[in-house]
Amino acid sequence: MSDDDLLERFLLAVEKVRAERRALGAEERAAIARELGLTERDLAAARERGERCLAQGEGFTRNKLWDDGRRALEQAEALLPDDLRVIAAMAQAHRGRFLALDDDADRQRVRALAARCLELDPRYEPAFEWIRDVDASVAADRRKRRNWLVLGGGVSLLAAAGYAGFSALPERVAA
Repeated sequence: MSDDDLLERFLLAVEKVRAERRALGAEERAAIARELGLTERDLAAARERGERCLAQGEGFTRNKLWDDGRRALEQAEALLPDDLRVIAAMAQAHRGRFLALDDDADRQRVRALAARCLELDPRYEPAFEWIRDVDASVAADRRKRRNWLVLGGGVSLLAAAGYAGFSALPERVAA
């Protein structure tokens, strides 16, 4: 079996445990790796690759290349599961994309990633800020929409009043 096959089996085993919604400790990941026959060298190579993906993802995100950042960070997350830095970087990429494109799926993802950060560190202040930012943006959009509806209604009333006054004009001129 090739190194890539072993690494793929390791990632699937880790993902299976994570799907059960629980964080994996370093000891548990090491036990899974030993069961699959991965060496410490294999794990070190996977960690190094994960660190490179994290660095790339952070760079893309800093430069507002949201989709490229998310792709790199998803790879980092597969290799460095439950690493607060990776989850935080993913939340920032989704937050940036949400603020730029106003996609509700990104808002929900930011909230989920912030919750994961808080599971790992209940005092992780940026997670609270991300939730506040995306929720405040949604509230502001709702206020804008409501204001436009009110403005639109007012314009409609003025237009109707103007039309009524204008249509009565010929009767006044004729008299």
